[in-house]
Amino acid sequence: MGNPVFAIILALIAYTMLNIGIVLQKKGASSLPQVEHQSIVDNIKNFLKNKVWLIGFTLTTVQVFFYLFALDYGSISLVTPFNGWGIVVLVIFSHFYLKESISRVELVCIGVTVAGVIVLGITSPELKSELDAVTIASMLSAPVSIAIILLLGALTIIPVVLSWKRKFWHADIILSTCSGFAASIGAIFSVAIMAHISTSDMWPSFWTALGTLVFWFYLIIYGAGTMVSMVYLQIAYQKGKASLVAPLFTIVTLVLPVIAGIIMFGEWNLVSPDLAGIRAASIIVITAGAASLSYFNSKHNQQKRLETPKLETKTGIPPPPLETRTKLEKP
Repeated sequence: MGNPVFAIILALIAYTMLNIGIVLQKKGASSLPQVEHQSIVDNIKNFLKNKVWLIGFTLTTVQVFFYLFALDYGSISLVTPFNGWGIVVLVIFSHFYLKESISRVELVCIGVTVAGVIVLGITSPELKSELDAVTIASMLSAPVSIAIILLLGALTIIPVVLSWKRKFWHADIILSTCSGFAASIGAIFSVAIMAHISTSDMWPSFWTALGTLVFWFYLIIYGAGTMVSMVYLQIAYQKGKASLVAPLFTIVTLVLPVIAGIIMFGEWNLVSPDLAGIRAASIIVITAGAASLSYFNSKHNQQKRLETPKLETKTGIPPPPLETRTKLEKP
């Protein structure tokens, strides 16, 4: 039996940890050598030796458990939009801990996002139907589900290959968007994973699930989607502007899982048209507010760095003039 209150609480914790972890990973990744100039082994060593990136990676790893348990209490169309709250927490965290200022525009975006989160929470009564292993397998094998998964898989790989062949052409846009596609695949199969595990009977159900081949199939796809998403995002932060990467990733990872939950798992089948309209509007508001907040926050931080008269470097070599640094910024 679902419990939207527990689902919302766990989702808030999960996305708070995720977004703080992402910014720490971004900070760590931006200080490392470009990935294409290093071997796979050297890249792994560089990331693992970077303490900031490692802390961020730990947070984004641990939050998975809170996210999966949230899915056991609520539907994916309820849990996923709370990513918007995580971004709000990220900006507030940066303000108090990293001493980054919050502009008026960002305050407006925070207000809009929080309002959408509140409305979504209020309009989320018990809507989650129990999905057992047999039911979820039937849903995932439906033609429309297969089509959606294959489309997401193609969109995850093909644009990145084309960008890579053209020397990472528009890498910030393509990699951040494709990272969202990969994360959405992971989100879809996280629902399948939790159909085999119950929080009320966790360990027995978990050990039973480990003995089934289909559970391992779901787990591998979930892990692959999550890992590919993480790798894409690190490269995107190295190659482009955070003001493009963060909003695009946010929009894709907010919207696609909700659509998948509605179409593939029929999560809104029992929702009245009026309530469905309100929930859809609140999700749109959360998406717009969170994406705008990501954009203006990243834009503000980039502008602040450009205006810094002198950058600290390990070599002690002064940075190039402001005009040069501005020209070096990607369009």
